[in-house]
Formats: sequence, structure tokens, C-alpha cells
Amino acid sequence: MKKIYEFVILIIVISLLGGCGIQGTSKTPSENQVFLNQEFHVSLQYPSTWKANNNYSPARYEGDNGYFQISAFDGKGWSIDQVAESDANHLLKPYGTTPSITKLEIQGKEVRLIKPSEDQPKEEKQKAELIIKYSKPIQINSDEYYYFVLWSDKQHIEEIAKTIKFID
Repeated sequence: MKKIYEFVILIIVISLLGGCGIQGTSKTPSENQVFLNQEFHVSLQYPSTWKANNNYSPARYEGDNGYFQISAFDGKGWSIDQVAESDANHLLKPYGTTPSITKLEIQGKEVRLIKPSEDQPKEEKQKAELIIKYSKPIQINSDEYYYFVLWSDKQHIEEIAKTIKFID
């Protein structure tokens, strides 16, 4: 009977540790915070340990293990592939010399994911980029934007991307 009791306790402990993110499991939605930005027409979830850094505009949310920041790109008359190629192959090489571009879809919208190559400059802090074409251009101040941009570290960008919802 004592062995069964110890086995049950062991299973409970393993289950609890797994739920806390040990062994590389991803966080559950209850461990995330919701970021909502009406100006950019978007909501997403991010780790609740990350805090706003208001030295950036719009604010960048960051923690010891990662970060994210949003933006928008004009891109009028550009295809999403042209936007992605332009950013991935920027003169300053923020994603290294051979970044990858992957085609994805979120909420029926075209998406491009730029992931850095191994030679990405260290000051970029493993930055990756997600570009999403808005269904219709959004207006910020007096400017029109056709693309939503998310920057995050490469370890978190796909996890965050799965939570993106557009407010049309």
C-alpha cells in the first residue's frame, strides 16, 4: 500500500511540475496576459512576467527570457513577399546574412515569418519578425498602413503569433 501511495504522490508531483513549464512545455493561456491595442486593431497574449518598457513607441514588453513589440508598415502597392524580402535583406542585416522567410496564415490573413540566421548580430537579441497583411488598411493619425508587424525573440514569436486576433 505504501508503494502505491508513493507512486500516486510521484505522479501528482510530475504533473504539477509539467504544468509549471518545466520540461519545456508552453505556458497555458491563464499564465499569459492579453495585450490589446485598438490603434493597431490587434490583440495577442504574452508571458505574464513581461512588463512594458515605455522607452519604445509603441511600448515594448519584455522580461528576462524574451520580448515583443508591434508596429505597422505602409506598404501601399507592395506584396507581402516584397515587404518580407525588404526587411529580411535590409542593408544593416538585422537578421543575419541568410534569414529564412516562411509563409503562414493567421485568421485567413497572409503572413510571413522572418527568422534569423546563425550569424545575426548579438545586439538584435535573437529578433524575429512576423508580417501580416491587414484585410483593409488601418489609419494611424493621418497615415494609412497595410501591414501589421510583430517583432519578438525567435523563441517566442510563433507562440505569440498563435494568439493574435485582429479587431476589424
